[in-house]
Amino acid sequence: MKLLVTGGAGFIGSNIIKYWLKNHPNDDIVNLDALTYAGNIENLKDCENNARFTFTKGDITDGETVNKIMEEIDNIYLELLERK
Repeated sequence: MKLLVTGGAGFIGSNIIKYWLKNHPNDDIVNLDALTYAGNIENLKDCENNARFTFTKGDITDGETVNKIMEEIDNIYLELLERK
């Protein structure tokens, strides 16, 4: 299975990614994150060399980026935060 995690560079999303990679060895993860105030790429430092992990910097409101990613995705974990 290929899972899309949005907001995966944040605290919750990065921990979901780490958990999933550890506990689901047959699955791949694509992380889509705009790296705004809540996202910190350093949260994923220990995933960057994992062949089952892909990071894409982008916003879920960018339809072109999302449509391209979705061509290969089987499931989505969508994390939405209130924008201030």
